[in-house]
Amino acid sequence: LVPARNRADSQTHRPRKSLKELGEKADPPKKAAVEAAIADLETASKGEDKDIIESRTEALSNASLALRLRPRTS
Repeated sequence: LVPARNRADSQTHRPRKSLKELGEKADPPKKAAVEAAIADLETASKGEDKDIIESRTEALSNASLALRLRPRTS
């Protein structure tokens, strides 16, 4: 459980940085998905279910990857 929580904590930093760097260039639906995934992961990491924490960590990773691959250009 502790390693899952530690990974969850470390996984929230990069997406937040990406959102900040992209600013208004971030695609709004993808930005919203990343923000929701961060909130879901933070909530899950306060709980006791390792599988949920790992699932939410993966969801954040996927949302963050989608955001970085196709930033809005206009």
